[in-house]
Amino acid sequence: MKTNYHTHTYLCKHAIGKPIDYVKKAIELGYDEIAITDHGPLIEEIIKNFYTRRMSYDQYYNNYLPDLAEAVNNYKDQIKIIKGLEIEYFENMTLNYQEFLNDLDMLIIGQHYFYSNGTYHNVYNALTDDEIKIYGQVVTQAMRTGFFKIIAHPEIFSYSRKWDNVCDEVAKKIIQTAKECNVYIELNVNGIRNCIERKKFWKHESGLMNYSYPRIEFFKLVKEANIPVIINDDAHSPEYLSDEYTKECHKLANELGLTVLKRIDI
Repeated sequence: MKTNYHTHTYLCKHAIGKPIDYVKKAIELGYDEIAITDHGPLIEEIIKNFYTRRMSYDQYYNNYLPDLAEAVNNYKDQIKIIKGLEIEYFENMTLNYQEFLNDLDMLIIGQHYFYSNGTYHNVYNALTDDEIKIYGQVVTQAMRTGFFKIIAHPEIFSYSRKWDNVCDEVAKKIIQTAKECNVYIELNVNGIRNCIERKKFWKHESGLMNYSYPRIEFFKLVKEANIPVIINDDAHSPEYLSDEYTKECHKLANELGLTVLKRIDI
């Protein structure tokens, strides 16, 4: 493991560490590059509709950007540092994504919430067939905008659900769109970590261990489509970089026969 492109900071209120702490740990591990991609701020019109932990716009400008600059200024000669955000896609934030990319190097689409039929939905809740299809429409539309470099935990829509034909249909559309739009598909280490801690794992019919995410069913379709993946720690602590769960994720990728990219183009 010489790279990681999904890294959170104390500003999201459910992680620890500043960008400089992750950069120091990455250098210690011999990384070539690391991206800092904390949960991006959402506009007030959206965030007032549900509870979520993430930085505010004031923190983005007054804390996050200065923290990133500090890390780059101190360690740019030792490691490549990529500045970014993980954020949901909403149509009424188009101008905001463009503004973020004026400050940063990349955005990751991580769709934890989406809007449909007058309601905001949380992907960790059990979604109906129609809601899963809408999730698929939202993330495929997001990828087609060109704003996003990586799709994080793309199969998160199946978190509280048994995999079925609807999941298969949506997964295939997401995978095909990622391929067409040159968006990298993430195999998420933190999903394994969280699911083991929350006992949301089971043995798949193949004999491999399966999780609420990453889902074997989804990544078998990725394998069939002959698309490589990027393994990301989705680190919420510097100590999560290249830990035991990272090794478990690489083992799973190997067992599924996936092609794992060593780095992405920025």
